[in-house]
Amino acid sequence: MAVAALAVVMMVMLRTRRASASPFLPPGLRLESDTQDLGIISAASSATGRFKISNTGPLVYRIDKVIPECGCMAAHLPDPVLGYPRTIDLAVTVNGAGWGDGLRKKSVAVFLSDNHGVRSSLKLTVTASVRRVTNLEVAPGRIDVPFSRTGEPIVVSLFVRGDKAIVDLIPPKILVTDAPITRLGISPSTLEGRSASREVFASIESPPAGQEADQRTLEIAVSGSYRQVIQIPIRLHSGH
Repeated sequence: MAVAALAVVMMVMLRTRRASASPFLPPGLRLESDTQDLGIISAASSATGRFKISNTGPLVYRIDKVIPECGCMAAHLPDPVLGYPRTIDLAVTVNGAGWGDGLRKKSVAVFLSDNHGVRSSLKLTVTASVRRVTNLEVAPGRIDVPFSRTGEPIVVSLFVRGDKAIVDLIPPKILVTDAPITRLGISPSTLEGRSASREVFASIESPPAGQEADQRTLEIAVSGSYRQVIQIPIRLHSGH
């Protein structure tokens, strides 16, 4: 009787341990990967990742619930019964509009029970980067200044607002030469959707006062996940 009682206690302990949250997979279950990286998506689009869950036996599992971390994700399961042997695809779709700015990592909880009534759970992770495009703005949009008397450079202040990654890459000082167009190319190396502002000083090479009006252009070109070109006309004049 003592041996039988001990066996019952051990069985209860085993079933309790298996039913508790654990980083280990339930017996017989295999995951191709517990993480899906959906890459870069826009706030106006969506992307879907698929988790392959396999049952190598001998238990039969039923997926009782799939709960994404937030309403910005939706899970689709073709069949909740995972027999032996069988593999099913759990599709998780991310809605870019509600995901948040920049790189985010969120989880999906999967709750299962086997044919003996033992409950268990899986934690799956989805990562995605959403870029909320904030167009670059530069003020003033036109520069109209007089020549300096000695031909010394003229310094004007520009205020730049836009995507943080782009704003951070624009140099604090820009030299506008005597060429018709001065081009500044920006290629963002990071993904960041939050907007930012900064002050930029443009130093303009100026002919001496008294010369005819001089027309130039400062061009700021942004390349990356989207492309934008801003042209700022510059007019230097005698001041009369």
